[in-house]
Amino acid sequence: MSRENLKDICTKYFETWGRKDIDGLAALFANDIRLQDWERIEDGIYRVLNANQQIFDSFISINVEVIGLYQDPAIPNKVVCQLYIEFKLADGNSTLHVGDSTLHVTDIITFNDEDKISMIWAYKG
Repeated sequence: MSRENLKDICTKYFETWGRKDIDGLAALFANDIRLQDWERIEDGIYRVLNANQQIFDSFISINVEVIGLYQDPAIPNKVVCQLYIEFKLADGNSTLHVGDSTLHVTDIITFNDEDKISMIWAYKG
């Protein structure tokens, strides 16, 4: 896959994440993926998938709105992603509301030579 398609893979990643599709995420991740966010650092596909499953189990639904995807030609294996995320609890109440107290997230996603996601740095704020 060409480096120009990495933004498309990011879009697919966020759609898959919003559907809480663990098998879909596994297909996008490199075996040696690393996830680093404001709460955890996880290394390896099984630990990263488990961390995602814990998030998925905590909420009935997740809505991810991609605000922007940016790729610098000088660093072709990274994409910077700006997101709004809304999580809904099982009782239907939103814990974070888009447009109100939105969770703003910036992800920096790195890809390996097979165009698999090898690193996700997630920043809140």
